[in-house]
This record gives sequence, structure tokens and C-alpha cells, in this order.
Amino acid sequence: MRNIIIGTAGHVDHGKTALIKALTGIETDRWEEEKRRGLSIGLGFAHFELPDGSTAGIIDVPGHERFIRNMLTGVWGMDLILLVVDAIEGVRPQTIEHLKIIDLLKINNGIIVITKIDVVPEDQVEKVIQQVKKLVSGKTLENSPIVLVSSITGQGIAKLKEAIFQKVNSAVSLQRSLSAPRLPVDRAFIISGFGMIATGTLIGGSISKQELVNIMPKGKRARVRGIEVHEKQVETAMPGQRVALNLSGITKEDLERGDVICHISLTDTTDRVDCKLQIIDTCERIFENWIRVRFFLDTSEVFGRAVLLSSEEGLLPEDTGYVQFKLESPILAFRGDRFIIRDFTNQETLGGGEILNPFPKNHKRLAKETIQELEKWESAKDSDLVKLIADTSQSVSILENTLRYYLPYSWEKIEEILRDMEAQGVIIRYIAGDKPLIASTQRIASLKELILIELSDFHKSNPILEGQNYSKIRSDLSIDEPTFELILQNLIEKNEILRRGNILRLSSHKITLNERELKLSQEIEKIYLQSGFLPPDEIELINNLGSYKREEIQNVFQALLLQGKLIRINNDVFMHHIVVENTLEMLKKYLISHDKITVSEFRQLVNTSRKYAVPFMEYCDIIGLTNREGDYRKLKEGR
Repeated sequence: MRNIIIGTAGHVDHGKTALIKALTGIETDRWEEEKRRGLSIGLGFAHFELPDGSTAGIIDVPGHERFIRNMLTGVWGMDLILLVVDAIEGVRPQTIEHLKIIDLLKINNGIIVITKIDVVPEDQVEKVIQQVKKLVSGKTLENSPIVLVSSITGQGIAKLKEAIFQKVNSAVSLQRSLSAPRLPVDRAFIISGFGMIATGTLIGGSISKQELVNIMPKGKRARVRGIEVHEKQVETAMPGQRVALNLSGITKEDLERGDVICHISLTDTTDRVDCKLQIIDTCERIFENWIRVRFFLDTSEVFGRAVLLSSEEGLLPEDTGYVQFKLESPILAFRGDRFIIRDFTNQETLGGGEILNPFPKNHKRLAKETIQELEKWESAKDSDLVKLIADTSQSVSILENTLRYYLPYSWEKIEEILRDMEAQGVIIRYIAGDKPLIASTQRIASLKELILIELSDFHKSNPILEGQNYSKIRSDLSIDEPTFELILQNLIEKNEILRRGNILRLSSHKITLNERELKLSQEIEKIYLQSGFLPPDEIELINNLGSYKREEIQNVFQALLLQGKLIRINNDVFMHHIVVENTLEMLKKYLISHDKITVSEFRQLVNTSRKYAVPFMEYCDIIGLTNREGDYRKLKEGR
């Protein structure tokens, strides 16, 4: 069964609230101040049943100019709009402004309702009809039917209901997102004995009782204690329904109008968005670069500045252009979301448009490559969009869940797209920890080449060194860690590179020494051969080689380790490989004859101190020559 949301728009006191009561029998002016002042200051809500059993919810949107934010809240997410015009007053300023906002939001399924026809002559009604036709000419509601009604006498109400049913039934499709559920909050309040209540229109998926939800952009978490739809308690709310949620685990400071209640997987906010912006035809100024505006998205309002990416001088009335809005507060945004901007003083609607990328990088203004990239963002669909995200994201690998901010589909549909792209070799899918990630195959291949080039250049500049530091390469190439590990694993499996701890080198790399380094290496070897089982530490070695710089000695020392001419016994003890090999052979013969040996006996055998005997015996355990049994070592079986 479908869930239909109908919105109303129009100038103050043109009969929207009375019209809704005539349609539904429900009074939407419920707040005390609304009753006292006789106008709607917040979003009222009513509902009625269509002939096919579908439930149509109607949002009563305020018409007074200074309640424009409420109007934006109501218009967002509607399936059908009723543009209400008073037969007495005709078209008024807020009629015009509301129509412009409807046009900017691309709402094209509507009905124009002329109210109060019972108190004016027919020629006045005809005059208003002609006014309205002229007003909507060239707009999204241009071909909308016009229905004449009186909310007092009931004249035309049945005809309006039939027109609503026909318009909803003949719509090609209701443009609903089927991604993760989110509910932009238009009211938040406390009811004694129940706690926090939030109302709004649910889009995306469903929300059920006892489900955990996030409150964004605050990052708070709550549990759904109860759900009300059309004044009835339900277990699950479905997309397209007007919903009231009773939430536990939060306080009144944690939730306010403008927040979004959403699935717990949605945790990313943004403070800049790439957009396609259209300036309204009545804008009385040039929309200049870095202008400060009020940015309205869903039920939120934030301040921000506009960076004009495709226009140098500015945008004139009716112009469109690519703009990046840099926002002063974070928002939860999705690709395809529509927005409205008003001037900083909130006196004039300037324009509106569609978000192309909710998580963009900074761009170079007016650059050809910037415009080309934004054109791709505007036209890309499904797999092309996923590839664009993977090719341009700041992190090479992105969480699969990130796609929920871009694709208006269920997770099953997104999974199908990813499977096809993986099969075609367009993307790579893998898991790091417990997080499913994707990356562009082409981008990964390019980074592999860059890593190999980086290592090759390093070896050419430093032929004596083993290789480059892991973190240095990753930093130089700006590769996120999961991607870097993925690439390294692949290169290691193909034997293109070798890794020892944090050192990376080409598998083909051979350490080469120049004449001076070769002479130094011979002197170091001589020192370790002569010292035997009483090898020098680093300070002693440097002191013995006073004619060489410390860095030279360290580099050649590392080269000797890599060549196997020096052996690391532990972090502090190093010996010449001939000394080690001779000692191992001596120890093996001793154990064959004596079965076991203590550290003290070994120390006497090789004429050394405990300082070197203990680490050497432990080294024998590590390489698998001996097994320790209490205070003794025995020859390992099979050795």
C-alpha cells in the first residue's frame, strides 16, 4: 500500500488550514499560539484515505513570510503539492515565493486550488484563474489542474479529492529513496510520561520499535521506544509516511528541529557540498563568489559561503552554475538532495538546486578539469557513479557503506551493482578488519607503479641501504593504510618487493658498495672477527673507526647484516657469521657427546661472559638448534 504525502503552499490566510479540515475533518491548528493568533506557525498534519485504500497525509505549511523556514520544511519530500490561492485576494507575494521554491525543488506534481469561491462573484474567480495561469507559465506546475472550492460550503471538495486521486494515480513514479532510513525532524518536544518525541517524513528504509538510531549531525544515539503513524501506534514505520517517534536514551538538548534521525550506519557529516545551483528569475542582485547565505536542506538551516566554480563574475537571475558551499555547521547530506538558499538576512530567496557530491574535495575555481569533473558528477548514474566515487575520493579505498550517501537504493540493489563491477574488473572489493571496502582497479594499478618507481628511485640514490621506510612511502604517495596494505600484499605475492619489518625494497635490489664503503666494510668485518665472542657495541665500534662518519658506519653495518656477513643475536649483540657458524658447530658436537648444557657450561666452552652467553643460547632456541628444559639446553630432535 502506498504512502502519499501532500503539501500545501500559498500566502498567509488564503485558507490552507480550512481546506485541509474540509478534506480530512482534522484541525491542524493545534498549538495554543496557533489557536490564539488564528494562523499556522508550525507544521500541521492531517490525513485521509484515497479510493484505493492508500493513505494520503497532508502537511499544512505556514504562509507568513517570516515562517518561510517552516514552509521549506513542509515542501521537502512531498509527492503532490496543493498551491492554494484566495479568490478574494488573488496572487500575493508569498504565493509567488512559494511557487518559486516549488519550482526550485522540481516538484511537478501539483494541483492549483482556488479557495473562498463562495464569497466572490464569478468574474472575480475568473480573474484569479487567469492570474494563476500567468503565474505558473513556464514553471513546474504549468500544466496542473485548477480546482475551485469553498471550505465553508464544501463546494468542490469532492472534485478536489478526485483530482488528488487521479494525480497520485497517474504519476509515473514517486521519487523515493530506498537507501538507509532517515527522518528529518520538523518538531521535537517532550511529553510528560513518555519523554522525547520527534516528528517528520520518513524516507529511505523503514524504522521499527526498539531499533537503535543515530541523531545527526550531533552523533547521539537513541532507541525507538514507540512509533505513531496517522495517530495510530505501529511496530514499523515505512518510507513516505509522516511519523512520530518516541525516543529513549536522550535529553531535550540532544534533539532539535533540523536534526536527522537515521540508521546507525549513517555517521558521516559534511561541511561542504558540490551543487548545481539555479538563481531565481526575480533575484535582485548578482550572486557573487564567497557570498554568505542561509542554506536550507531537509529541515535544517545553516550559514555558509558560496564558491563559484564555473562563473568568474557571478550568477545573474535564471543562471545556473556549479557551486561549492562551504558551511559553518556540519550537515547530513546525500547526493540528489535538493536545497534552497536565502540571503544572509533571510529577506529573499536567492535560488536552489541539487547536491551532486556531499563529500567533495576543494576545487580550483574556473579550471577546465574542475568543470569536466563536475559535469561527470551531474550525469553519472549507478556503476558510473560508483567508479567516479572510487576514482576521485580522498581515500583510495572507501567503505562500501559510503555508497548509501550517493545511491538511492536498497542495500540489495547496491550489492548487485558492486558484484557486477567486480566481475568486470572495474573495482576491487576486500575486507580490512571487519570493514568491507572498495577501490578503483585502475587507481590501484597506478599506485602499484608509483610504489615500484619510488623504490627504484630510492635504490638508485641509496644503493647501500636495504630499502625505504613503509610510512615514508605511504606518506609521500598519500595512500590510506588499508589500500597500502592491499597493494603491498599483492606486490609481495608476486615477488616484486620484499618487506622486513617497516623496510620495503625491490626483490631485484642488490646492495652495492663504493670503494670507500667496501674498505669500511672490510674493517668492520675484521673487528668482529678478531673480537670473536666478545663483540663491540655500537659506541665501541664507532670509536674504533674514528676516520669515518657515524652515518657511514651505520649504513655499511646494515649492509653487512643484509649480506649475512654479520648476524643479529639480539637487539644489542651482533657477531661475525664465521664466529657464529663455528660456535654452532662446536655446540652441536658438545651436545651430541654430553646430551645437555647449561649457560655456565656454554660460557666456559666459548670463553665469554654471561652478557653474551645468555643471548646466544636464546638465539640457538630461536633458530631451532636447541630446546630449553629448565636450566639446561638439549639438541632439538632431528638436528
